[in-house]
Amino acid sequence: MAEKKGRPTPKRKEAEQSRVVNRLAPAANKEAKKLQKAQARVLRAQQRDAYMRGDENALPPRDKGPVRRFIRNYVDSRRSVGEFFLPIIVLVLFMTLIPVMYIQFAAIALMYSALIFSVVDGYFLSRRIKRPWNLWLAPLYTD
Repeated sequence: MAEKKGRPTPKRKEAEQSRVVNRLAPAANKEAKKLQKAQARVLRAQQRDAYMRGDENALPPRDKGPVRRFIRNYVDSRRSVGEFFLPIIVLVLFMTLIPVMYIQFAAIALMYSALIFSVVDGYFLSRRIKRPWNLWLAPLYTD
């Protein structure tokens, strides 16, 4: 015969409560939360400063390396139509509010021409990047 357990059988409600995990993270007081937020804010500010300085360690892994550095420098060293696309679109927005049909038509034409110029500029930029890559850099990075 089995021995008795020495205590009454727990009610279902009590058994279910004993199995439930109340929190995923340990409870922290307000001071600890404030300190953690302040430390995270300082860390984010340091990472942003390093990113804005161009520190390669602050970049995501996909943007690191000499090839990506060459491409970043090449793209950043020139002006493109894409830099002016947003101001042009804002101008188009205000031009479409003017109730003159010719001005509205000019605004739409300006918007589409800016879009087309941006796409064409991107295409030629990619071709200009590939040329020095194929001539000088590709032999260094392919085995």
